[in-house]
Parts: sequence; structure tokens; C-alpha cells
Amino acid sequence: MRYAYPGSGGAWQDSLLRERARYYTQIGKDGFFRFIRLPLGNYRVFALQDKDFDRTYSVGSDGIGIPFMDVHLDSVHPDFANLNFYLIEEDTLPPQIRSAKAVTCRRVDIRFTEPLRFSRTLQVQIQDSSGTKTILPRAISFDESKGDVLTVLCDSLPAEQSFLITVRTISDLAGNFPADSALTGKFVGVAGKDTMSAKITGFRNLFQPVFKPDTLLKKNTTYTIELHLDSLGTVFAEPFPDTVLQSQFTTYDWADLGEISGVVRVPDSTWRQAIIFARSLRGDHRYQTVSETGREYLLKYLPAGKYLLHAVIDRNRNQRWDKGQTVEWQFAEPFLFRPDTVQVRRRWTRQGIDFRFNFQGK
Repeated sequence: MRYAYPGSGGAWQDSLLRERARYYTQIGKDGFFRFIRLPLGNYRVFALQDKDFDRTYSVGSDGIGIPFMDVHLDSVHPDFANLNFYLIEEDTLPPQIRSAKAVTCRRVDIRFTEPLRFSRTLQVQIQDSSGTKTILPRAISFDESKGDVLTVLCDSLPAEQSFLITVRTISDLAGNFPADSALTGKFVGVAGKDTMSAKITGFRNLFQPVFKPDTLLKKNTTYTIELHLDSLGTVFAEPFPDTVLQSQFTTYDWADLGEISGVVRVPDSTWRQAIIFARSLRGDHRYQTVSETGREYLLKYLPAGKYLLHAVIDRNRNQRWDKGQTVEWQFAEPFLFRPDTVQVRRRWTRQGIDFRFNFQGK
């Protein structure tokens, strides 16, 4: 469903949240929509996944597509074309601790109500039931595949004793912070010992190291990574067993990779930067590049295959696609999806894959 609200100024948000839209239309199976016979004037148009069919926006429940600008219809430009929307679900609720549980005597898992975004300013502390003893963690671990769980490693905690755990400076993926400066949860210590052994799981986030080779790796070559555990220790200052862990990977032959190039053309000189995204139809691999509008972009090192492309005008130049928000209003950034796939061949640059942004009235 697409809704159009006439008006201007700060009344937009109140109308969206409290009133039914004066104008609305259904979308076709192909995703296209059209308003006809609108009086000349200013409009703010939204796409709404109206789950309860009340023609009003329910934050946190309905999906919404936010426009990149308001629509102005006058006698010179009575039509407005190419107003595209991308549905999102706005999250305005801060995260909360759902549960805290001692897995072993030295490990506590904290489960939150939603996936989280962590920063290096994250703080965690544990207090005993009397509140007289504070225990700081030796390490904090976050597995992105389980984005709502935070693992805290600390010195051994007594079994059958109650503890209070406090988490500070944490937010969800939408950037919502708890109203209070800290979140708290309770758990009971257990007697189970920490028997986990070391293994390679991959490098997933900023809390874990990243390997950077001293020289460029050779093309089309298989490499083995060896990790000698006897040279390392645990966060508890305990030695690892005398074991070597191994993992292998194979590099691409760059000469066998392809490229996509083109130009992002815009009608507004203030739209200076674009992000071009490519998604492989085989394996769902994703690639992106940032380019100045009006100049040739180049997506490099693409394996042969078919790709779906879209471009976003990065108006605030933060190299991220901002899809807008209704609370503390923010327009979305303009985008275009190419309807057809792009075929990439080995050792070849697929040229002329242009994006033309044209949102002016006809």
C-alpha cells in the first residue's frame, strides 16, 4: 500500500502516526504504483506494509518505506516519476537483558531481547549478592552468528551463590540505547568446570585479531595457516596444550576474475557520492564499491557469473545505505535497482552498466 499525505512542516510525522492517509493506492504484483488526480501541492508519500489494515502506521509492527524527498506538483511539473521505496521495520525500543546464566564456574552467557551492536567502550561487571565484591571479566566474547548473546569470562565463581551482572554502553543494531545507563541481570553460580578446548572458528569481529600477511599472496595457490598453541595462553593465564591447529584456503587467480564498470548519473549536483552493490546469484556473495557520481565506477575481482546490481546515493558520505527513519525524521537515501542481471566473464570488464537517477517531474 502507498499513502500520500498533503501538507508541510512538522505536521508530517503527526499525520503519519495518528491520522489515516487522505490518498492511498494499492501496488501491483510487479511492485509498481500510481496516484492519479491528485490536487497540485506538496506531498509526503510513504510505502506501508499495513498489517492490521487500519491505514495508519504502527511503529515496530508495520513495515515502512521512507521517501528520499517530498513531492511537489505544480502546473509546470504535474507528474512525479521514479519514487522508489525499500521496506524496513523501524526499531525504536532499546535492548534489554532477557536472561543471564552461568554455563561453567568461569563463563556467564547473557542473552538479550534482540541482536546487539558492540563497541570497545562496552563495560561489564559482576557483583556478589552482598554488593561488597566486584568481579571484572577477563574477556568478553561476542559471536555474530548469535547476535543476541554476550559471553563473559571471569575468575571462578562460587557455586550456588547469587550474582548481579551489569552491562553498560550497549545498543541494538538500530542504535537504540537503554533509557538507563546500565542493564542488569541476575544469575546463580554453578560448579561445572571450564572444559572447552581451543579451535579455529574464524575471525569475526573487532574483539578478535586479524591476520595480515607481510607480502601479497600468490594467485591460485593453496595456503595453510598454522597456529602453534604452545606459544599462546588463555585469558586465565593458563597454557594451551602443545598442539598445532591448521586451516587451509585457496586464493583466486586474479587474471581469471572479471569486472563491472559504468557511471552513476544524477540530476542534483549535491549528490556527489554513490555506493554500487553487486550480489552474486551463485553463493550469494556480495561486493560493493564507492564512487563519485558522474565518474566511472569499477567493481573489481568478481568471479564469473550473474550479478544483481543496485546503486545508492550516499548523500551524507558515510559509505552506508541509510534507509531513513520517522522518529527524529530522516529522509531515506535514493536508490535504483537494475531489473536485469549482469553477466561477468573471466578476464573481461563488463562496461556501460550505468545508473541514471531522474526523479524530476515529467
